[in-house]
Amino acid sequence: MDQVAELQALDSRLAALQKRRRALDDGAGLHTTLVQARQAWEQARTGLHATEVQVRTWELEVESLAAKRKKFEQDLYGGRITNPKELESLQAEVNALKRAISRIEDQILGGMETIERERPEVVALEQSAKGQDEALAAHVEAYRQEVAAIDAEQAELAARREAMAAEIDELLLRKYERIRARAGGIAVVRVEHDRCGGCHVALPEGMLVRVREGDDLVTCEECGRILRPARV
Repeated sequence: MDQVAELQALDSRLAALQKRRRALDDGAGLHTTLVQARQAWEQARTGLHATEVQVRTWELEVESLAAKRKKFEQDLYGGRITNPKELESLQAEVNALKRAISRIEDQILGGMETIERERPEVVALEQSAKGQDEALAAHVEAYRQEVAAIDAEQAELAARREAMAAEIDELLLRKYERIRARAGGIAVVRVEHDRCGGCHVALPEGMLVRVREGDDLVTCEECGRILRPARV
C-alpha cells in the first residue's frame, strides 16, 4: 500500500505542476499593452511630423511671397514706373501680399505652438513604449525560466513515476488508475477523524481497524477511494 500512496503523491505533484504551468502568465496582456503604446506613439509621431512638414511648407510659401513683395516694392518705389494706374496696381499687389504673408505667419505661429505642445507628448509616449517593451521582455524571460523549471521537474517526476509504477502489482495499479480517473485524480486518501479524506463520509469501526492494520486494500464504500491510516 505504501507504494500506491507514494504513487499518488507523485501524481498529485505532477497535477499541481500542470495546473501551475497552465496558470502562468505568458505576457499576452503586456504584449497588448505594448502594441497599444506603440500605436499611440506612432500616431502622435505621425501627427507631429505632419505639422512640422506643414509649417515648413508655410515658411517656404512666406519666403516666396516675401520675394514677390520685395520685387513689387522695388518697382513701386524705384522711380522707374510713373504711371499712376500702374503704381496703384502695384500698391494693391503689395497690400495683398502683406495680408497673405500675415495670414500665413499666423498659421505658422499656430503650428509652432502645436509642435511645442506635442513634441514633449511624443517623447513621453516613446519612453512609455520603450518601458513597456522592456517590461514585456523581462516578463517573457521570467516566464520562460519558470516554464523550463516546471518542465524539468515534470520530466524528473514522470521518470520516477514510470519506475515506481513498474514495481507495483499490475492489478493493483490498474485499480488505482481506474479510481484516480473517476475520482478527480485522487485515488488514495487518508482517514481524517474517522472519516474518508476524500468524500468525508463517516467510516464504520471495522473498516477503520482494517485500514489501521494495513494488511489489505480498503476502499471507501461511498467514493471508492483507497484508504490510508491517519497521520500519527
